[in-house]
Amino acid sequence: MAMGTPLMLQRGWQAPAYRRALERVADLVQHPGLQDDPQRLTALSVLALSTGWSADPQRTGRVGEQLLDLALSEDSGQAQAGDQQPLMLGHWALGLSLWVRGQPVPAGEHLERAIALYDPEANRPLGGLVVADPGVMAHAMLGAVQWQLGYPDQGRASLRQAVAQAQALDQPSSLAFAHFMAVMINSAVGHEVAAALSHCQALQSLGQLGLVYGVWAELLAALARAPTEASGQAQDGQAAAITPDPELEQAVARAMEALSTWQAAGSGGGFAGLLLLQAELCARARQPEMGLAAMDQAQAWIERTGMRAAEAETWRVRGELLLIDRPVRSGQVEEAEACFRRALAVAREQGSRWWELGAALSLARLWKAQGRPNQARELLAGIYAWFTEGFDTVDLVEAKALLDELA
Repeated sequence: MAMGTPLMLQRGWQAPAYRRALERVADLVQHPGLQDDPQRLTALSVLALSTGWSADPQRTGRVGEQLLDLALSEDSGQAQAGDQQPLMLGHWALGLSLWVRGQPVPAGEHLERAIALYDPEANRPLGGLVVADPGVMAHAMLGAVQWQLGYPDQGRASLRQAVAQAQALDQPSSLAFAHFMAVMINSAVGHEVAAALSHCQALQSLGQLGLVYGVWAELLAALARAPTEASGQAQDGQAAAITPDPELEQAVARAMEALSTWQAAGSGGGFAGLLLLQAELCARARQPEMGLAAMDQAQAWIERTGMRAAEAETWRVRGELLLIDRPVRSGQVEEAEACFRRALAVAREQGSRWWELGAALSLARLWKAQGRPNQARELLAGIYAWFTEGFDTVDLVEAKALLDELA
């Protein structure tokens, strides 16, 4: 158990020693002679986190079910009915599994139950065996879920709670994880680059970047240096012409190197988010083909792993990339519109209001440029009116500005 986490963070998910340790733990938790071993609960917890990081959500869900069974098994030698720790860990593992599979509503329910059951003293034996304290992880993941469900203020609050809890525990690894999740969610979900950079700087100050956190830090730094005016659709539906920026092109090159490092490590959880950041960089550098290749990778990875949390956003970003510099081939505008519609459909199916807002904003901009303002206003006003918080966020500010223009 002790070998897994440091090996994964430093060498990646495909490191032979990490894979051997993970498979050995998986074998041991199933061993008939170890069903009543006092460390089985800890081993299941380590396995749940490891499979979640390794982009294996189905397996994470199965481990979560095992943890719940352990909590409710009256004849278990280590956990009686009502035992809070395995129950908490089971809900946490199921929440993680459901979130990354694109089911934020039930994921949020499990994570809220996990937080309600959390006892910091009971989880201290996990120590350095997992990346972070389970309570810290539950709060951070709930923040991601809340933001995707359309409650960014609640999401921010949960991320702050994760950081505060990690500080109270005085666990640098837990604090690093909390800041890392805040980096991911603020950048890939909320498009709040300044907030993400603040957490990134806090993460760097802890000296625990390693391979996993370091790749995100490199990509985010490159994105922060890139000008914003080159991305997305301009007011008339065409991106404004800009002079090639050598520094920006270097930033894209560094981002590609960072992603190559991540891929060599096994493309674990969060890969789609990294590719979305790369696509944003490519959009700003006016390299749409490279961005589209990144979305090809992201969508293939989503289909292969079942990690669907960012599926709607990959379709929206694909549509935006198709509109850069106006179409260079027949049917590109129609293809972009189809991508935005696909993003809307996926977001609605998942119950992800935040991704729905983003897709509606992109589609409304396209319709406005095509001289279809009534359709644009009707679509965007419908989703904008649903929101009750987060009106200072980038996406809601832009949606309000576009609605004012359409009015």
